[in-house]
Amino acid sequence: MALANILWSISFQNRYRNELIKNIELIKRLEKFHATGLPGKVLANSYIPHRMSSLTKVIHGIWENLSPSVKRVIKSSTSSSSNRSVQSLMISYSHANIRFCRQLYDMLIKDPTLSVWIDFNNCKSRDIWEEIAHAIEQSDCILFLMSKEYFNSKSCRQEVAYVTDTLKKNFIPIYIDADYKATGWLGIRIAGSTYIRFGKNDFMNIYKNLLSIINKHRSTTIPTHHDITQDGNN
Repeated sequence: MALANILWSISFQNRYRNELIKNIELIKRLEKFHATGLPGKVLANSYIPHRMSSLTKVIHGIWENLSPSVKRVIKSSTSSSSNRSVQSLMISYSHANIRFCRQLYDMLIKDPTLSVWIDFNNCKSRDIWEEIAHAIEQSDCILFLMSKEYFNSKSCRQEVAYVTDTLKKNFIPIYIDADYKATGWLGIRIAGSTYIRFGKNDFMNIYKNLLSIINKHRSTTIPTHHDITQDGNN
């Protein structure tokens, strides 16, 4: 926790920013450590100074500060990567679907061109709502991990409304199983959007399709509505 806060602090300073860029794997390892859920278990009964921020907020803050420099590094590293700048994603999901969420998150953070923010806490305190709102505002695209539990969650409904109604941000609806179909408040908000559906065939095949859509967000808008299944058929 202390190390992460220190790294966040120095990421605001130009003279250290390039050094962090050279050691970007360290930040990604912090993300992976956070994704395991161990910090929450270890620190649950430990005193944390009030000036320290959570790992969720810190990691997102570091990526936010490094993003302009990361873009320059990536751009200069290859002449054919004009569409490979770092893109920030936020994952909106129901904690009932944590297993699938972690599987997807673990894949996304392997991509050096993606900065991924996610709330792995199971408590919607006032502070975490501020972090969630900030993450939505700062993200280039939000992933909705849709399911029956997602539809029934008041928290998820608030997040979707803020993304689609208030900010009108780019988003990608993702069905996490083969059978669920969005209706009601959720269905009307994703109408006309390209969506991804997992649960039919191979995870990796549909994950590649998801990356393709994410990459389109770098320079274009989402294409018209159609269902992309795991066998690649529309």
